[in-house]
Order: sequence, then structure tokens, then C-alpha cells
Amino acid sequence: MSVNEKFNPLQRLGYIGILFALVPLKVLTWLVYFLFPELRPAGIISHVDIIALLHTVGAYALLSFIVIHIYMITFGKKLAFNIKAMTTGK
Repeated sequence: MSVNEKFNPLQRLGYIGILFALVPLKVLTWLVYFLFPELRPAGIISHVDIIALLHTVGAYALLSFIVIHIYMITFGKKLAFNIKAMTTGK
């Protein structure tokens, strides 16, 4: 099984979105939070409200991704039938 056969197009878009949009968003907003005491006197950022909103939205999106995967495990013949499929992709 090749990498191209492992995920369908919607799954590929989802993982690309998480890998290249949500994770960098979370890292950048965390850095702004971490460096906020230094950025505020420098005049780069005066309010952290929009950063907090973006960070929270990213957290909810990643959390929903995890919850959906846990829920999808329950589909199948038995309760935990899809755990192997989720972990190995087969």
C-alpha cells in the first residue's frame, strides 16, 4: 500500500490543513502569548484579544479532531474494531 492509497482526498485535505494551518497557528499564537510582555512595550502588539481568540479557536479545532477520531473508532462490527485501522491506516 502506497502513501497515496492510505488516505482519501478529504482525509488528505484534513491532515494538510491541520499540519500546515492549525499547528502553526497554535505555535505562533503561543509565541505571541509567551513574548507579549516584551512585544507590548515595543509597540508591536497592544492588545492580546485577537490572539487569544485565534488560539482558542485553534484549540477547539484540534480538540474536535481528536474527539471525532475517538468517535470514529466506535464504528464497526465490534466497539473497538477500528483501532487498528486508525493507528496503522490499513
